[in-house]
Amino acid sequence: MKHLAVILIILLLVSGCGRKEEKPLVIGVGIWVGFMPLLYARDKGLLDSANIKLYVVSTIGELVHLYDSGLIDGFAATQVEAGQPHDRSSLVPVLLFDRSCGGDMIMANFTEEDLSKDSEPVYLYYKPDTVSDILLESFKNRPFFRKVMSRLQYVSINQAEINPEKLTSGKYIVITFSPYDAALSKKGFRTILSSKDAEIPIIDALFVTSGKTKAHRDDFRKIKAGMSEGLKALNKDPEGFYRYMKNYTEGQSFSEFMTSINTIQWLIGMEDTPEANDFMKAAGLRPGELCVD
Repeated sequence: MKHLAVILIILLLVSGCGRKEEKPLVIGVGIWVGFMPLLYARDKGLLDSANIKLYVVSTIGELVHLYDSGLIDGFAATQVEAGQPHDRSSLVPVLLFDRSCGGDMIMANFTEEDLSKDSEPVYLYYKPDTVSDILLESFKNRPFFRKVMSRLQYVSINQAEINPEKLTSGKYIVITFSPYDAALSKKGFRTILSSKDAEIPIIDALFVTSGKTKAHRDDFRKIKAGMSEGLKALNKDPEGFYRYMKNYTEGQSFSEFMTSINTIQWLIGMEDTPEANDFMKAAGLRPGELCVD
């Protein structure tokens, strides 16, 4: 129902833009610790002068569905979602958020030793065609995977649909990310592999259809400035920032929130640095459309 409501709102926006002025750039964003400065900027009114509409949804699946349906012009995501599963070659990164250095992870509620105690199936919860693919490929090279692979049953599921309360009986592996990992940890799950171990750097960026970039360069500058202010607020008063953004933390405590913050490397405002460009190239991204001014 929530998904339908988002679609209806965006349809009204698109259909109501028959005026002569430039149509707003419609952007989607999900819940992820690296997007907090953007959400802070929006909620503080720092983006009010930008000709954009920003919609927050629960899952990456919703974002790519909205984009593939032509209802949004771009979204905040990793390089995987920007290129899979359909041909999204027209999407280009314009602003950087972060590099995941542990914020995406694979968690399990059992150990390798537990596998010798029974032969019951192991359920692997993940969302294909997302950053989960990178983590899964790295996991396949680990001894743990080889021990469990014959018993795996794959379950495609959106992150927001996973209920840790129902994962207490049986063996489960969940590919997840912050802040959703906190609830799993409380149910006995532990991290067995994270994005800091991934073979390919995981980069979060704002991806926009290339045909929209020139007309909205000034809006990208405003978004960039707003995100920079959000990051400054986080660094200056982490606890105050946490209290203000608590509705986006999925029940994390302040200490859990700070742990999440420490699992990413901020790239906000670093679009023109050699380090960021090296990360992008390793991730298979084209830096040519980045807003560097």
